Amino acid sequence: MPNRVLLTGLQLIFRAVTRLRPEVAAPFNPEAIRRILLFNTTAIGDTLLSTPAIRAVRKGFPRAYIVALASPSAREVLLHNPFLDEILLHPGRVNFPYVFRLPGLLRALRSRRFGLAIIFHANDPDAAPLAYLSGAPYRMGWRESRLSFLFTHPVPSRRSGVHAVDLRLRNLEELGIASQGRDLEIFLQPEEEERGRLMARRLGLEGRPFIAVHPFGNKQNRWWPEPHVTVLARRLIDVYGVQVLVVGGPKEAAIANRMVDQAKVKSLAGRSTIRETAALLKRCVLMISTDSGPMHLAQALDLPTLALYGPSDPVLTGPTRPHSLVIAKDCSTAPCMETIRVEEVLKSVEEMVARGWVRFHR
Repeated sequence: MPNRVLLTGLQLIFRAVTRLRPEVAAPFNPEAIRRILLFNTTAIGDTLLSTPAIRAVRKGFPRAYIVALASPSAREVLLHNPFLDEILLHPGRVNFPYVFRLPGLLRALRSRRFGLAIIFHANDPDAAPLAYLSGAPYRMGWRESRLSFLFTHPVPSRRSGVHAVDLRLRNLEELGIASQGRDLEIFLQPEEEERGRLMARRLGLEGRPFIAVHPFGNKQNRWWPEPHVTVLARRLIDVYGVQVLVVGGPKEAAIANRMVDQAKVKSLAGRSTIRETAALLKRCVLMISTDSGPMHLAQALDLPTLALYGPSDPVLTGPTRPHSLVIAKDCSTAPCMETIRVEEVLKSVEEMVARGWVRFHR
């Protein structure tokens, strides 16, 4: 069922519910908040962009019990996050099987007696209804939603010229929650880092520094063309004496394997979990990536990053760490990712080396 049809149906249903059971508006009382529900039911990048806000919520409510409702990929990102007490798994896309899992989820939410629900990022149309049905008397969510009448604190989902990290932090100010910094975070355990070391050994990445390249994206128009990647990989290997690792998911595995044959790179595409990828990336010296989850993962690991942008705006979702560079192209004429030349990327790598952000050792 298309989301717009489902949203229209939900809008009609909950309009009727809120008329039958009107809420009495009460001033927000932070002292009364004992349990907090945070929504992160989307993908890797959006979840990582929410980690500074999660840190701020914990600082603002140090004694509260904080629960994240997360998609499977978001759960991997948030595992072992010390600012969370619990992670509940979101059932997934709102489809027919979802209906059978919904009663159990609602029981889990209501039994925790949340005082506050905050939607950081959720594309599914069930986010506002779940926040409302959780029983939380205070609910923050996007005012642009058709279901924004279910929120006690509607806030913008986007502001011109404001980075996604800063937008989440600004929205929290309405609840009296102050920023605790903009750095993205992922928390790896020692055993996971050891697994990353073993993966590096299996891939033959020990002995020489390696650069990770992620030329893919959740939309085809964000991909950097395959021929550009293979030429870049050969040049990096020749100029800097490094190894090159192509990062991607199962859907990109076949393309990555062609790059292995054409440019003698290594491939991790489709061969690791998000956390295994993070553990391996922690061992590399540079990430070159499109606007994607792995780019934000590199930022969370404080890894020097060269980000390639075309259709999306780096002002809104670009790197937050200081030792990062962006190559951005105007997409008023498409396809713009093809206009990012290999020589431009190499020049940016050279600049990062000159600044001391990246160090290669033959």
